[in-house]
This record gives sequence, structure tokens and C-alpha cells, in this order.
Amino acid sequence: MIEPPHRGTMKTTTTTLIACLAFGFAAQASAQSISPAWDAYRKQAREQHQQQVAPVQPKDDSANEAPQSVAAAASDTDAPSTSQTPLPASPAPVYTPPHRHETPRNHSGAFVGVQAGKGWIYEDMDQTMYGFNAGYRWRAGAASLVGFEIAGGQLDRISDYHGYYAPAMQFGSAGATARFNFGDSPMFAMARLGYWHAEPKGGGSERGDGGYAGFGFGVDLGHHVSLMLAYTAYVYANDYSDDRNDDVQVNRADLVDFGVEVRF
Repeated sequence: MIEPPHRGTMKTTTTTLIACLAFGFAAQASAQSISPAWDAYRKQAREQHQQQVAPVQPKDDSANEAPQSVAAAASDTDAPSTSQTPLPASPAPVYTPPHRHETPRNHSGAFVGVQAGKGWIYEDMDQTMYGFNAGYRWRAGAASLVGFEIAGGQLDRISDYHGYYAPAMQFGSAGATARFNFGDSPMFAMARLGYWHAEPKGGGSERGDGGYAGFGFGVDLGHHVSLMLAYTAYVYANDYSDDRNDDVQVNRADLVDFGVEVRF
């Protein structure tokens, strides 16, 4: 059986242990107050401990996130999205020639023409005719034009026709003219009506004046040129009165001509 230690011995051991601890603390405190190296070491240890214990602050990237988000939005807007379905390729553009303004056939405007044909003043005596005309027409509807014209011409002399001759005759006229187009066809019709006067070339007593009326058909070669075949009847009165009687006779002269007309 182990006996408990003696009370006097435990007291002595306790006293000795307390003395040793007190001496150690005193020696440590003395070393701390004397040695500067120790103070520096303790200060460095405290700073390292504070850095380890202090919470790490997250970086504030809000200032950088806004420009990045704006740049990302801009890049998303400008750059095509790879997730979208690609658009079908557009067909190659078709060449369209520049528009050319063309004057319609039935536009208002001036005109000039030249004619050649045959005329009959005396029975069975046809005289070669050359003439011209000029005037202006106004548009009067979708397919018609009306206007005025002046004309002039000459019938050549016939020296001998079965013992007869016919003098050269000069004539002039002024009156109204009308033209009627046949829809989109280049064909058209013409009518004319007015007053005329004629007299022998070089002077003479056989003068005449009266009225005329005519019609014709033509074809447009374009918007400005036409060919036309026309017939015109000239009516006039001759006074055959003398001392024995008063005799006035109405006569007619006929003219058939082929002409070219230019419109402006």
C-alpha cells in the first residue's frame, strides 16, 4: 500500500515551484525592457497577427463593371449574333436604264410640212403641184388636236395639151386644221377647212378665191415626223357677165398631194 506524501514535503515543493516561476517572469520582463531587438520583434509579430486576423475587403469593381457592361452591350449590338438565323442572300440588283422622257404623239405644238402632187383646174389637165404648210395645234382630247395653218403652193404650166395650154398658178390659203389619232396605233386622220386665193404666175386676169375643205390619212414615223396623203377641194366662183347677161358660175379645183410633216 502506497502511503500519501507527507504534508511538509508538499509545501516545500510548492514553494520551490512558485519561486522558479516568479524568477522566470522577472527574467523575461527584464530582458524585454533591456533588449530593443525584442521590442522590434514583438511589434512585427503584432502587425503580422493583425493582418492575418483583419477581414479581406473585396475589391469594388462597380466602377469597372459599368464601362465593361456598356462595351459588352455595344459589342452585342454591333456584332451579329451567332445564335440568330442567317438572312437569305439578296438577289443581285437588276440594271434599270435611266428614264427617258418622251413627248406624247398628241402633244400641243407647232408643225411644218412640204407636199408634192397633182392639181386639176381645167378638165383632164393635171398640173404638177408643189406646196408647203405651217401652223400650230393644241391638244383637244386624249386623241385629238385642233389648230390653224397657212399654206402656199404652185401648179406648173402646161404648154400644150391637145392644142390647149394651162398657165402656172400660185395659191395661198389660211384656215383650221384638226388631227385625230387612232388610239395607240401610229395611224391618224386629218381634216382642214378655210379660205384660199389663186392667180396666174406672172400676172393675168384669171384670178380666183373661195373656200376649201380637205381630209387625209397619215402614219407617224415617230413622235415628231409623219407621212400623209390628202385630198383638198377648192371652190370658187367665176363671173362671166357681159353686156348681154349676168352669169356667175361656181367651179371647183381638185388637189391630191403626198407630204411629210415635222412637229415640234
